[in-house]
Amino acid sequence: QIFVPREMIEEVQKKQPEFREAKIQRYKEEYGLPEYDIHILTETKQMADFFEEATRLTDEPKMVSNWLMGETLRLLKEHTMDASDIRFTPKQLAALIELVKKKEITGTVAKEVFEKMFESGIEPKEYVEQQGLLTVRDEIKLQNVVQHIISENEKSVDWRFFPLQTLLNWRSAIPLFGLFAMSPRTFRKYSIT
Repeated sequence: QIFVPREMIEEVQKKQPEFREAKIQRYKEEYGLPEYDIHILTETKQMADFFEEATRLTDEPKMVSNWLMGETLRLLKEHTMDASDIRFTPKQLAALIELVKKKEITGTVAKEVFEKMFESGIEPKEYVEQQGLLTVRDEIKLQNVVQHIISENEKSVDWRFFPLQTLLNWRSAIPLFGLFAMSPRTFRKYSIT
């Protein structure tokens, strides 16, 4: 009869790859993801490893899952590639997610940056800075831009259709110009009377 110490058995078990069923259960418990997401993410080892590393870096499992299942799978399909062909790293995806979380870039800009990451593995923060895509948050800069736009287009706007109160509450005007929407309070503070 051969005796194998428990520590040795546990050490061997730790080195064994995790079976998909165990991974699915762990994802449910650890990340709280929907079953559909879990099944897609655990289809390949590469996708599961990528997901876990990006999630470890961001602590945002649902956001990582959304990027992998949405944009990543779409682009992989368009380019007839599989998960092992991904050119960007979990660290780069995590950096992109952080930019979105901190509202340094919009969702639209994030998709543009993601496509560049997918194509060439660029660093998201670097690309955003080089392309001038960071969200404008400086109230004075925003106020100056808005006043400039209004003054340049004074004759084009029939102000009878835009009473002051409407303008003060009209938060969607700024994004039309590719800028971060300012609050009505800020707009009121700098509005032209």
